[in-house]
Amino acid sequence: MLSLRHHPAPRFFVVGVVSFGVDIGSLRLFHGVLHLGLALSTLIAFAVAFCVNFTASRQWVFTATARDTYARRQAVRYLVLVAVNLVLTLVIVVGLSDLGIPYLLAKVVAASVNAVGNFFAYRHWVFASSRDGNRTQNTTTTLHR
Repeated sequence: MLSLRHHPAPRFFVVGVVSFGVDIGSLRLFHGVLHLGLALSTLIAFAVAFCVNFTASRQWVFTATARDTYARRQAVRYLVLVAVNLVLTLVIVVGLSDLGIPYLLAKVVAASVNAVGNFFAYRHWVFASSRDGNRTQNTTTTLHR
């Protein structure tokens, strides 16, 4: 049986907590201290946190598949996921804030929603081994026949 020590989930959790700290801290700085607009502050904080998250995920969480030969593919897939997460984050933070929910609490909700799917997206798509990619390609080929 595989121990949790060797499973990426605990490391993913630690990276997520650190990334969330960077995200929420940056949002507080840009919107709460520097008084930039909420949407712009959310965008900047999100971008900073996701740079931290990608680097840590690639170098520490999913090291088995984070080979230099996969870096471009992983970066492109990661950017697609970032775009999806960014849209969800902006809709949730700005939308909930417009409903009267404090923006930092709205950010917690957005981060929670995104975190649910990100582990699986990272593990099975962004940082998937070539074996996983071949399985996906074979499945797709079979479905189109």
